[in-house]
Amino acid sequence: MKSGTPQGGIISPILANMALDGLETRLKQTFSASQRKRRRTKLHMVRYVDYFIVTGYSREFLEKEVKPQIETFLAQRGLKLSINKTRIIHVEEGFDFLGFSIRRYSNKLLTKPSRESFKSLLDKIRASIKSHPTAKSLNLIRLLNPVIIGWSNYYRHTLPKWYLRMLTMLFGPLCRAGQKDGIPRNVCND
Repeated sequence: MKSGTPQGGIISPILANMALDGLETRLKQTFSASQRKRRRTKLHMVRYVDYFIVTGYSREFLEKEVKPQIETFLAQRGLKLSINKTRIIHVEEGFDFLGFSIRRYSNKLLTKPSRESFKSLLDKIRASIKSHPTAKSLNLIRLLNPVIIGWSNYYRHTLPKWYLRMLTMLFGPLCRAGQKDGIPRNVCND
């Protein structure tokens, strides 16, 4: 008989939140006791369910001081860091977090949709079009609009012009084909 909670189960995010509760406080108490120390370490933590990122002023600081603190905290709760998912990198190399690609380009921090996220959107669009080969343009537009609008709304604060142009290039021919079928222009603009 197996015990434990299945990953991806309904209770899993709640348990992860309960287990990680207090990690940020522990890190702040250990490394940011004073205002001066807080500015020097540049230690910050962002957490979402069982995903979290910790930033600091140097790789050595994160590897030698912060990571052992996190491992100790998790060990007290019977958990450990995943070797495959744990990375210590410079922000100029960039990393993906919750579908966003975060990277610094010449002293400017840019957040944009990750390549995997954009590829996933394109795969959904392709699958919808292929699964409805005889559908009229209007029906395809009505089918794809919520998918594209939902994706765009999720990334609305970071969506670069390039992604919007790509979506227009993909969706534009479908709208033009629909206009030949007698679909009003405002349907494509919803």
